[in-house]
Amino acid sequence: MNIYIENINKYSENFYKDVYLKLNNYQKNKISKKVDSDSKKRSLLALHLVSKHLNIDVKSISYRKNIPYVKGFYFSISHSDELVCVAFSNAKIGVDIEKIKPVDKSVYNFYKENDLTTLFIKHTMIESNIKCFSLNVSNFDLDKGYYKVIIINKSYVLCICSCQIL
Repeated sequence: MNIYIENINKYSENFYKDVYLKLNNYQKNKISKKVDSDSKKRSLLALHLVSKHLNIDVKSISYRKNIPYVKGFYFSISHSDELVCVAFSNAKIGVDIEKIKPVDKSVYNFYKENDLTTLFIKHTMIESNIKCFSLNVSNFDLDKGYYKVIIINKSYVLCICSCQIL
């Protein structure tokens, strides 16, 4: 398994323009629909990381159920705030990264947690499980899969879920 975590602010505007110019029309259309600049940068950086790691032309990245897809490869993308994470594996994988930030009290009640970091750990476990097994919020199963949780600089929670032992 390989995990890449990059900060969108590490790259220049010219980098993002260059990546954009390499996209196919469908990808350009998806990026253009994004409202804010940072959202566009997160998507462009994620596509760049996938194409770089798999050593493929970024244009060859297609979409399945609105998610980037390359036949024969397992990878998962997540982003939060200024960080983009892409995880690659030889088996199904799901990744979620979230910035730890204050949330409404109702969110604590929903997750049945009192601690903010623990709440975000649980949330990222659910999201990575959903991505790994192509589930949805109504049928996720935290007993299914193997998990690795990483706290990044006490500011982010990253969770990887795989169908294989990590």
